[in-house]
Amino acid sequence: MPVLPAAPPNALHADPSPYLALHGDDPVRWRHWGPEVLESARAEQRLIFISSGYFACHWCHVMQRESYRDPAIAALLNRRFIPVKIDRELEPALDAYLIRFVRSTRGSAGWPLNVFLTPEGYPLLGLTYAEPQRLRRLLEGLAGRWREQSGALSRRARLAAAELSERAGVETAGTAAPGEVPDARRLRRALLAMALREGDDLEGGSANRRAFPWRPSWGC
Repeated sequence: MPVLPAAPPNALHADPSPYLALHGDDPVRWRHWGPEVLESARAEQRLIFISSGYFACHWCHVMQRESYRDPAIAALLNRRFIPVKIDRELEPALDAYLIRFVRSTRGSAGWPLNVFLTPEGYPLLGLTYAEPQRLRRLLEGLAGRWREQSGALSRRARLAAAELSERAGVETAGTAAPGEVPDARRLRRALLAMALREGDDLEGGSANRRAFPWRPSWGC
């Protein structure tokens, strides 16, 4: 009986992009960005984990070696999230959009760029390089909190977007992510960007900012 070749580890195997192909053998089941990602996220009610980088990025390679090739972290990403890998040089608009979100919530941004999105496509949390232990704690904590309070978080985010609209007016700057309705969805994202506290990955609010509607009782 002929031996069938093993299936590629993920959708990036033999990708034309050298950066994406580099991740083709990761145990993380990376997917390409596209409308089907949001469809799957909505159907499964899972958060999307988007990781952006480029081939010459030193810390992108470090994070791949330390975390994305770690079996335990890969299993957690595969089981609890929808992992998406993008090449910033091929998805400049989406990358710029995510960079603005992370910069506004953390004060600075760079690569590797990692952002969690809700199934509706609203950025929830962003970070750059994270050591494996910190990343694993974050994945475990965020997955648990989303499982318990996803409905409440989504409802509160919609209410907060209306408040932002009243305070800030119509948001016109920046580039929307692919498939967005520019005004309404950008406003939602802008509110989350303004409300998340810099520093602590999951704690909302700070001394000089309005608290995020979700204030978890745990941190990482």
